[in-house]
Amino acid sequence: MRATLSPTRFTCRGLAPLSDKAWVTEAKQVVSEAVFVSVLGDVITALTETHVPFGFIGGIASKVWGSPTRATRDIDVMVGRKDVASVLSSLAAAGFDTDVTDSTWLAKGYRDGVVIDLISRIGNIYFDDELAAHVVTKRYLGLLVSVVAAEDLLIMKLHCHTMKMPGYGSESMPRDINYDRHWRDALAIIETTALDCDYLLERSRLAPHVLLSLLAYAQALGLAVPDRACVTLAQRLYSVGQD
Repeated sequence: MRATLSPTRFTCRGLAPLSDKAWVTEAKQVVSEAVFVSVLGDVITALTETHVPFGFIGGIASKVWGSPTRATRDIDVMVGRKDVASVLSSLAAAGFDTDVTDSTWLAKGYRDGVVIDLISRIGNIYFDDELAAHVVTKRYLGLLVSVVAAEDLLIMKLHCHTMKMPGYGSESMPRDINYDRHWRDALAIIETTALDCDYLLERSRLAPHVLLSLLAYAQALGLAVPDRACVTLAQRLYSVGQD
């Protein structure tokens, strides 16, 4: 039986929810649920037709894995860097405007007021075989969506909370927009999801210090984080309890 971080009842203060019938996009436009679902469905079709592995992240994955009232501002999807060009071509064929914002990690698609962020890297996290193998299918707004595993999303959230990636902190992407909401999303994942402790510890190599901080903080809030997770991370980082 796998070891889990078991959810408990604890209210994590997240972002104020939007109306069930409206989404605020990255471009500050309000689009209807019908428009958002239509665009998302076409994105899923375009991705599927490329026959490359992918996983939704960002607000969609956050809603799936613990923050159902989380504001969804755009559609974030992660793919391998070598697959970006084929995905952009597929989106363009489906009527999306596209551009490459930063060739090291970010391309975009646009249609009907909805922005699609096509992400190939988050800090030192890439869409590698291990991450792709743990993608799961969930139902979201009546659609079947492929989302990254909760454990991978949690590590991504910690990176977004701390990293200084090109583009972050600039006029076009102020850092304060992306800062503490990722920490709150990570706490919500711990609160509501039975995480695979072993897989989380395996992925912790990508952000060990900040994960230890999060888990210790979650324990202080009363969330069900096993001591083993904190002790294992502390031992790896500081040789605590080892000769």
